Amino acid sequence: LRRIALAHQICPYYLGQELLRWSDVMVGDVHHIFDPNGQVWSLAQALDWKIGLLIDEAHNFIDRVRGMYSADLGLSQLRSVLPIAPTSIHTKLNALLRTIDHIAIEQAEQHVALDALPDALVEGLQALTTALVEHFQKLPFAVGPLLNALFQLLRFQRLAESFGDHSIFEVKRSVTLDRSIDVLDADAFEVVLTIRNIVPAPFTRFRFSQFHTATLFSATLGTAAYQRDLLGLPTDTAWIDVAAAFPPENLVVRVADRLSTRFPDRAKSLRALTDLMTLQFDAQPGNYLAFFSSFEYAQQAAQLLAARRPDVAQWRQRKSMDRAARADFLSRFEPQGTGVGFAVLGGVFAEGVDLPGSRLIGAFIATLGLPPVSPVQDQVRARLDKLFGEGHGYADLVPAMQRVVQAAGRVVRTPEDRGWLWLMDDRYRRPEVVQLLPISWGLRENG
Repeated sequence: LRRIALAHQICPYYLGQELLRWSDVMVGDVHHIFDPNGQVWSLAQALDWKIGLLIDEAHNFIDRVRGMYSADLGLSQLRSVLPIAPTSIHTKLNALLRTIDHIAIEQAEQHVALDALPDALVEGLQALTTALVEHFQKLPFAVGPLLNALFQLLRFQRLAESFGDHSIFEVKRSVTLDRSIDVLDADAFEVVLTIRNIVPAPFTRFRFSQFHTATLFSATLGTAAYQRDLLGLPTDTAWIDVAAAFPPENLVVRVADRLSTRFPDRAKSLRALTDLMTLQFDAQPGNYLAFFSSFEYAQQAAQLLAARRPDVAQWRQRKSMDRAARADFLSRFEPQGTGVGFAVLGGVFAEGVDLPGSRLIGAFIATLGLPPVSPVQDQVRARLDKLFGEGHGYADLVPAMQRVVQAAGRVVRTPEDRGWLWLMDDRYRRPEVVQLLPISWGLRENG
């Protein structure tokens, strides 16, 4: 498509959109259908198509759609276009900059979550975007930073105008100047305003109602209520819990229920944790993945294991890994090999990785996968409690268990695979945790 489009000096993206008119099947990313700027949705509405959706890896879908209906607006980006903005734009751009400065200085903390957007911000956005749109109507072929700023402003403005309980407004402030500051000075800060969507349902409910059919599937969808509530699926949506593809005895699941991987307990957990890892490794030598809640925790465990058992080969995930580095990490899992790969739960090695047979025979999950405690996380939990009641775990426990099950799914990939899974935390015995884990693991019967 790109080669043909460029040969005729047309846009490859829009050529692809036009070809949809003659297509029966489309394979692509979900943003084509659900993003507010996705063209497929508009085309389908205009041509009255009956669309049947198949959404794979649907456990990631809620976060993906949240991202589509969230937006950032950075003060530095707006400041950078001030010198190139026409005189007719300056007044409105400066007014918006002053409003953002005021919002930032007004907040005592560097990162806060608010229930509403200030009226002055919404009014300033409307005035500036209107002026910029009028400017570019006279220059239809103009490109550059000012046009990019307009697109960012329009996205933020649209979400600001539809702001409600489904989203929260965040103000993040960081010092940008390398000097001491005795008085809060707006020019010394980078400020990023964020509209963060936490419940996509108000945006996706209508779209789902317009599809002829939609099937969402994944090995880790979590509870039916979680999907229905957050995505706005119809109340009569069918939920099919398919039995495990492989015999349950192929995966031996054990719980280290005398261990705590809570943040205050991590330092004192390391010795018992590495004891358990070496016992498992000596009993069933092979390749293992060990998942932790953070790079620091994984590093501490890896260093202690290396000091105590230098004979056990190990390799570690780093914070920044390009494609070659990721491939090198996975190449260490050789058939009939032995060693431990240390990684972070929820990272690139916790899902979408196939290491069948003897390339991987077990996993240690030394975390519950809960999000870090923060004021913003507290705000998200409070908002979800307000909308759906308390005790549902939508803000933390449900997505955490999805990550755990995804990571565990790396162990048994074919009917011939056999493996071991260690859940290393006493909270894996709690009923509210166990009920979110696969029945085939046998923990409900034992716990």
